[in-house]
Amino acid sequence: MSYQPPVTGAAHPPAHDPAPGVSARQSLLRRATLWLTLGVLVAAAVLGGIFIIVGDQSGVAGRAWLTLLLVAGFAGMVLLDGAVGDGPNKWYLAASTIINVLLLVVGLLKIWNGPLQPGDTVDADVWAGQIARWIGLVLLARLVLLITQVYVHRFITNGRSPVTRASAWVTLAFLWITALVWAIPLSFPNLEPLGIYGGYSDVWWRVAGATLLVAAVSAVVPVVVYAFSPKPAKAPRPAPMYAPPAQQPYPPAPGYAPQPQAYYPPQQPYPGPAQPGYPPQPGYPPQPGPPPGYAQPTAPGYPGQPAPQQPPVPQPRPQVPPAPPVPPVPPVQQPPEPPR
Repeated sequence: MSYQPPVTGAAHPPAHDPAPGVSARQSLLRRATLWLTLGVLVAAAVLGGIFIIVGDQSGVAGRAWLTLLLVAGFAGMVLLDGAVGDGPNKWYLAASTIINVLLLVVGLLKIWNGPLQPGDTVDADVWAGQIARWIGLVLLARLVLLITQVYVHRFITNGRSPVTRASAWVTLAFLWITALVWAIPLSFPNLEPLGIYGGYSDVWWRVAGATLLVAAVSAVVPVVVYAFSPKPAKAPRPAPMYAPPAQQPYPPAPGYAPQPQAYYPPQQPYPGPAQPGYPPQPGYPPQPGPPPGYAQPTAPGYPGQPAPQQPPVPQPRPQVPPAPPVPPVPPVQQPPEPPR
């Protein structure tokens, strides 16, 4: 028996075909995001184990619980971004995953006292400052990502004028520069291992304030230009066509059969003499009556309803013969009076 190779065709689709409605590029981004997320989770577990073995041994249990909480928060943000990754911005899922990975790495450095972190990890004020810096970093990154998503979709992809698109690009550039300038001190607050004492210089914070002001002002420009730009004329809505609903016959009551509709042919006028008792009116022709021996025709009516009653025809009075003459009454004779 010879070997028959498996038939390839429509019945055996490739294993990596994208789902219906998903492009090949988007499917590739999803797979890359999935593998990146899994790799980061494995790296976080390995890094946490190494820190437990060779790292700072103060508060190991608390650091382990904070690591679990950090990984759970990372997984929740990835699931949230994956749920909204099918929107108009196809780049959002990959960009948000990269930002979540950076936040996870910075969080692990702060928990396990990594490089460029404060040395005294036992002090409660140091822990409170580290947690506050990390929360501020998360809020800054998510806010910048949200503004970028809105501006790209509204003012760059769907912008109606070159001024709107150019101002949106300038706004996003200053926005990300501002986020980077503010994120570096939040992520790495201790510069003493690099030989820089006294923290970040005054020039750094001046640059941070200047970029923040320019980004805030430039963010308003696309909104104003979009508000005053001419809007496209909307096509008039067609009037809805409503067909009258077909009348459904009512079902007959139990025990009653439907009555057939009777048809009455039109009556032809019969030329005849006017009926006695109704003298013809001046200006109107006399109405013909029915022939002798036929009843008055009834007007057609609705089925199930009696025909309208016709007024009775007055009959002529019979002639009474004259009374016979009355005979004359004889005179009454008075008796004679007796003699006195």
